[in-house]
Amino acid sequence: DVSAASAVELATDAELHGLDLFLDSGIRDALHAPVSTRRVVAALKARGQDVRHYQGHTDRDTALLPGLKGTELIEKGFSADYGPDAVGKHVYVEYGDPKASDKDKELGDGKHVGTGLQALNRLLTYMMWAIVRFPDPDLGATPSSGVGLSEVRDFYSKALKSRRTYVVALPPGYDDAANAAQRYPVLYFLHGLGMSVEDLTPAGLILSTKMAEGSLPKAIIVFPDGECCEIDSKTGIHHCACKEHPSKSGWKQCIDPACDGAAASCKLVDVPKAQLSEECHSGSLYFNMYSDKWGRSRDDMRYADSVMEVVTDVDAHFRTRKPALK
Repeated sequence: DVSAASAVELATDAELHGLDLFLDSGIRDALHAPVSTRRVVAALKARGQDVRHYQGHTDRDTALLPGLKGTELIEKGFSADYGPDAVGKHVYVEYGDPKASDKDKELGDGKHVGTGLQALNRLLTYMMWAIVRFPDPDLGATPSSGVGLSEVRDFYSKALKSRRTYVVALPPGYDDAANAAQRYPVLYFLHGLGMSVEDLTPAGLILSTKMAEGSLPKAIIVFPDGECCEIDSKTGIHHCACKEHPSKSGWKQCIDPACDGAAASCKLVDVPKAQLSEECHSGSLYFNMYSDKWGRSRDDMRYADSVMEVVTDVDAHFRTRKPALK
């Protein structure tokens, strides 16, 4: 494996031509994200790439959207120009106010996730930036009855040797008979530590509304599960598709991990929460792991490989568009 900066250094000109990067980091990130991210920026510049550095998302002349206040992005940010000519082929945003008060710092200003507003702005600007760069955008307005559809799907993951879930949000009008032959680009969003795919559902609803208005191009949005799988301490069973039990306090409801058929054929099993322990800390970060947090060697913690399985499952069940370069 190589670092992101090394990957840029080793990439061919053709590979860089087909790659647009959106990078961000907080100025108070305890994980030192600005250090590693600036290395990527430097590598891009050394390769002659158009990469632009912004200070924050809004509120400043040097921000990505300088004409907006922080609270206005969710309403007015959809009309901004996120194209390469406007903001650069590659974008780097350092969020956080250098003059933040102690109270704002306590709320997370400039830290790994940021304040609630910074986290929302990070999510929305990236998604808007990505969606508008798909070739041949479909900006047709959809009648208000044509709402987007969101569902949780599960499949058997060979990489994890268990069932695994993801959330897919379909664009407005996807199920309309008139669009039966229409294929859509796909945006995959990998969530961070301590989050779940359900946390991202509101963002999908916001984007779906803007797609219906014609403010954003229509696209399928997919949120793969990045949480740690769990081990049943009593049975040793590896569970990767559990949720809080809908009616039994202190229990989880899990999809039978041994089921390798269609989702409809899989049984649900109830497991006491006290028996389940996460096999990694806080989240997988979508890495392939070769041992669990107890130091035991494992061959069923290939979280990165499971993401590629999600791509295969999405392509098999939805009308996805084949990759194309501008």
